[in-house]
Amino acid sequence: MSNENVIIDICVCTFRRTQITDTLTSISEQKLPDDISIRVIVADNDETDAARNHIESTALSLGLDLTYVHAPARNISIARNACL
Repeated sequence: MSNENVIIDICVCTFRRTQITDTLTSISEQKLPDDISIRVIVADNDETDAARNHIESTALSLGLDLTYVHAPARNISIARNACL
């Protein structure tokens, strides 16, 4: 068996979604084996990045490894691609 750590990327596409705090909280509460960690990528599909500070500060307070990506074209395909 390998001693490598496994990192699971969780991609979240959002557009003015007030439940983003609940989503990030739920992700942070996952119980994982010691050799597995989570990274969260949030693609914000709004025209402005007005939610950036809220999303990043929420992730920081929850101890999440988070990358915020602003994908302003308002198209779910673009948001999904931004996550990848």
